[in-house]
Amino acid sequence: MMSFFKLMRFLLRESSELRMQFFVYIIIAGLSQTLLLVIINDATAQAIQGTVRMQVFLLFITTLLLYVLAQNFLMRRFMNIVENIKEKIRNRLAGKIREADCYKLEKLNTSEIYATIVKETAYITQMSPRFISGIQCFVMLVCTMIYIAWLSPIAFLLVASAITFQIVYMFISDKKTWVAFEKSNEAEVDLLTGLTNVLHGFKQIKLSQKKGDSVLADVSETASRDRSLKITALEKYLGNFVMMLVFFYLLIGLLLFVLNSFSATLTPVLIKLITSILFLADPLWGLIELSTKMVQISVSVDTIYHLEKKLDAVSDGIDKNDEYAIQPDFRTIKFKDVVFNHRDYDNETTFQVGPVNMEINRGEVTFIVGGNGSGKSTFIKLLTALYFPDSGQMQVDDMVLTKENVQSYREMFAIILTDFHLFDKMHGINNVYPGMVQQLLRTFGLENKTAYKGNRFTNLSLSTGQRSRLAMIIAYLEDKDIYVFDEWAADQDSNFRSYFYEHMLTDLKARGKTVIAVTHDNDYFHVADRVFTMEMGQFVDKSPELIAEERRRRQRVTEVNGGPDVWHTTKYKLVTPTK
Repeated sequence: MMSFFKLMRFLLRESSELRMQFFVYIIIAGLSQTLLLVIINDATAQAIQGTVRMQVFLLFITTLLLYVLAQNFLMRRFMNIVENIKEKIRNRLAGKIREADCYKLEKLNTSEIYATIVKETAYITQMSPRFISGIQCFVMLVCTMIYIAWLSPIAFLLVASAITFQIVYMFISDKKTWVAFEKSNEAEVDLLTGLTNVLHGFKQIKLSQKKGDSVLADVSETASRDRSLKITALEKYLGNFVMMLVFFYLLIGLLLFVLNSFSATLTPVLIKLITSILFLADPLWGLIELSTKMVQISVSVDTIYHLEKKLDAVSDGIDKNDEYAIQPDFRTIKFKDVVFNHRDYDNETTFQVGPVNMEINRGEVTFIVGGNGSGKSTFIKLLTALYFPDSGQMQVDDMVLTKENVQSYREMFAIILTDFHLFDKMHGINNVYPGMVQQLLRTFGLENKTAYKGNRFTNLSLSTGQRSRLAMIIAYLEDKDIYVFDEWAADQDSNFRSYFYEHMLTDLKARGKTVIAVTHDNDYFHVADRVFTMEMGQFVDKSPELIAEERRRRQRVTEVNGGPDVWHTTKYKLVTPTK
């Protein structure tokens, strides 16, 4: 019962379409089905006497037609309502993911998010027909009990007592079933995580038999745990079914062999009573089935709202206000004592970036160098406002970066991180000209790997370097004011690496763009206006000597070779995007 009311609250909360008309049709369907029982009983009694009136047959046909129409309306309407709810919830959760704080979202279990948005919402849709049937079964049960009371008050008391006992038994069983399904849901999330590990760690598993055996053993253990929990829950379900059958056989036995001997009033209506009790089996079984399914649906509803609370808790709280929007024609981005702390699950600091005090000037090419784990990627996320500082201040010219203007600041960036995601469509880019895209594909050596047709790329199954080059094409066409590259050249061969530094960056600078590139390629420091070195989360400004040293080295190479290094791989030049 608790599960039923929880689902009703869920439906009423998520949909405004469940109006009184809907429940009127449920009552009509339930009443018409019970009326069919009454008509069949009367027709049977008339048949025993040797005559069945035509009026009874016409009433039977009319009632049956009424039931079919009401049932058809209910099923169609309710399926639309539930599908609309599913779409609404999925869109809402996707929106909350978008509004989440980047750092906090990275801490959440992605398997739980996938499982909830896909599996739990789909399960509610799959169970919707049973919900309608269950409500109708309740109406039928009430109407049939009234009919039994009219036939025999004694039989009514007996049947009512048995059904009450059955409902109490179901209520107690529901609690145990609920726990089993909740634990099963947790096991399914763990199983999804394990399968994700198998897919993402495929290469390591293939190289190590022991590692593969261990990973698959974890998957097998989780699958076994999920199976055991499902069996426990279904055993409760089957136990209710068996108990219901026992009750009905006992009821019929009591009516035939016990009460019929002591009550003369039962004999004339005994056949009608037995028919009615047998008729009760269907609605009562529907309610038992609904009870178990309601537990599963309620667990799904709780899982959805639990994820929603988690996403609300990690929201970045941005209140966009155009009045405070940052304009793209900035001069300087300043960091003033900016500190960001990486924290563990106990909220203890594990690594600190900062305090950072530096400036990014418009139109300059800035390189960020440093060892792995020095904090470069964290700084990039601070620079692009994907992470918010724990302390300190960021300024664009004289305007302080706040949650009211941060989105307008983010809009200035085109960024390629080391863990970038490649979309098959150019989302958010207007006026994409296929000819321009095709020319860029040739420039980056991808014309035989993928094509741009029907507003999407035909193939994303590319090597790591090829995917990076395709991401560069998309970023280039975004035509933003600031370009940020996190070790983009690391996945490229020498030709494309040279092209990136000698041609791509200089072209962006010539167009007035600001470029920040994380790099290990000290052979190209001469391209940069400034180089910042990061060590243990701190910046050490070594740019003058680094740049001077590289420029002297390049001059020596030029003198030895008799000319500058030239990239010969392609004859095509970059095209300039038009907004």
